[in-house]
Amino acid sequence: NVFVFAALLEKSPDRIHLATGSTLGNAKLNIGDCNGLGLEHVFRGRCKWKKYRGNEALSVRTVQGEKIVIFAGGKNSDSFKRIRGNSYGMWIATEINLHSDSFIKEAFNRQLAARDRRIFWDLNPSSPDHFIYRDYIDRFASVGIKDYFNYGHFTIRDNALITPERLNEIVAQYDESSVWYRRDIL
Repeated sequence: NVFVFAALLEKSPDRIHLATGSTLGNAKLNIGDCNGLGLEHVFRGRCKWKKYRGNEALSVRTVQGEKIVIFAGGKNSDSFKRIRGNSYGMWIATEINLHSDSFIKEAFNRQLAARDRRIFWDLNPSSPDHFIYRDYIDRFASVGIKDYFNYGHFTIRDNALITPERLNEIVAQYDESSVWYRRDIL
C-alpha cells in the first residue's frame, strides 16, 4: 500500500492527503518509516516532517508540486475531530480494524471533494464478526462495488522479508491448536 500510495501521490491532483494508524505514533512508524520502506524513505531528499495547521505532516516535493500528508491516530471515538475541516485526496490507513467507526466515517466524509479519491487499508486479523468486515470489507463485496477495491489476504508466509529459517523459528513458538496460531500464523 505504501508504494502504490507513493506512486500515486506523485501525480495526484489533490494537495492534502491522510495517513492514519490507531495512534499518531503507529501511523508514523507503519506508514512514514515502515522499517525503512515508508514514505519518508521513498521520498528521501524530497520530503520533511513538519506541522501543517497544527497537525503532524510529511511535506513531499512531487512533479505536481508540494503534497501534504497529514498523519493522525484514529482509535478513540473522538479522534475524528483531528481531521475535521480538511478535504483529503487519498487516505492510507494501517491497522484499520483498530480505528473507531466514527473516525472511519469522518475520513470518508473528508474525501467527498477529492479529485482522485483513493483508499488504502491494511489490517491485522480480527474476528470475522468485527465491524470492519461486517460494515465495510464484506459489505463492499456484497453491494456490487467489489470492482472498486482490491482485497488481498496475506499470511506471515507471504512476507518477503521473513526468511524460511526465521519463519520456522516463529512458527515453533506457537501451539498449533491455539487461537493465536490461527490468528498470527494462518
